Amino acid sequence: WGGAAVSEDHGVTWSYAEVTAGNLGLEAVAFGGGRWVAVGSGGWAYRSTDGFSWNSVQVPDAFFLGNLIHDGTRFVAAGQYRNTVQRGIVSRSTDGASWTTVQIDGTSRIDELAYGNGVYVGAGGLLVTVSPDVTNWTVVNGAPPLTKIAFGGGRFLG
Repeated sequence: WGGAAVSEDHGVTWSYAEVTAGNLGLEAVAFGGGRWVAVGSGGWAYRSTDGFSWNSVQVPDAFFLGNLIHDGTRFVAAGQYRNTVQRGIVSRSTDGASWTTVQIDGTSRIDELAYGNGVYVGAGGLLVTVSPDVTNWTVVNGAPPLTKIAFGGGRFLG
């Protein structure tokens, strides 16, 4: 709850770093652009350059963020909208400090993200969504209900 384990010797020994204040859970972490970014409950994002010292920021409209990737240029987080209407969201940031959020109509949440061949694929709430740009999302009719998704070898696997 709210901490990170950091290893500087190939996973042999570990140190603890407090990331969040209180019991806010961390759900996902990614590295890119010279920094670590973590996301989790409450719609918060945390960033660090060393894994030990962290700064926090509230991601706009996010109630919960459960997945995070770095696509080589930016961080992309997925989760659930902060309002009483259940809706999936995807938020993007180049630095982990400033976030832009897109609500995805027709979804209750987005649990998983993958990126490959210039396409983003999200899965959650028994739906699959696709986007060429993290802004415009389309729900895929007839897609299987996926709980995990990955990209490799030129294809997505769920």
